[in-house]
Amino acid sequence: GATGATGAQGDTGATGATGATGDTGATGATGATGDTGTTGATGATGDTGATGATGPQGDQGPGGAQGDTGATGATGATGAQGATGAQGETGATGPAGSGGLSGLVILSNNGDFGGNTVQKVSQACGTGQVLIGGGVRTGRLNNDPTDTHVEKIHVSSSAPEGNTWMATMFSQDQTSSYKWEVYAICIDAP
Repeated sequence: GATGATGAQGDTGATGATGATGDTGATGATGATGDTGTTGATGATGDTGATGATGPQGDQGPGGAQGDTGATGATGATGAQGATGAQGETGATGPAGSGGLSGLVILSNNGDFGGNTVQKVSQACGTGQVLIGGGVRTGRLNNDPTDTHVEKIHVSSSAPEGNTWMATMFSQDQTSSYKWEVYAICIDAP
């Protein structure tokens, strides 16, 4: 006759026992090289090593070129004065010298202001004499003191002219008389 209808599914059976471990599979291929890692931090500086022993002395090198001359040193202190030497022998007498200032004389000539504002007086050397100087004196006449108020008369000029000493005086006061003197210094002509 015909096949009967499928019956309802029965309950799931209990789990079976774990099977035995299979054999280890073959080693897989080597993976690609990974990227280089970052550089690690610098380590601390180690202690300084002990100084090595001194090596043997090397051969002497060739001499260097001569250096420049040094600067001049400071002048030394003056030495002590030496002992006085013995007196030398007297030298030979020298030749006679030429004529000196022989026949020296001072000649004078007096001036006397009256009403003149300017007065000129001269004094010449004598025959055979040479003029070597001269000048003016006020307030005296023939070397005698006089009351002349010398502050009121002034020398305008005083100089040689040939063998004569010439002088010119100026008076600020024409109402009084003022005395003065010109002198020449003469010597014998050589």
